[in-house]
Amino acid sequence: TSSLQYLDARNTPLLDHSAPFVARALRISGSLTVLHLENAGISGRPLMLL
Repeated sequence: TSSLQYLDARNTPLLDHSAPFVARALRISGSLTVLHLENAGISGRPLMLL
C-alpha cells in the first residue's frame, strides 16, 4: 500500500478551522517521517493540535 511519508506544506497557510482535520489525518497516518510547515502561519490552538 502507498502511504504519506513526506509532506512539504511550506508557505501554505494553515487556517484555524482546518487545523483539527490536518492534525487528525497526521495522527492516523503513522508513516509520515518528514513534515515541513515553515511559514505556515501556525500559532495558538492550531499549533497545539499539531
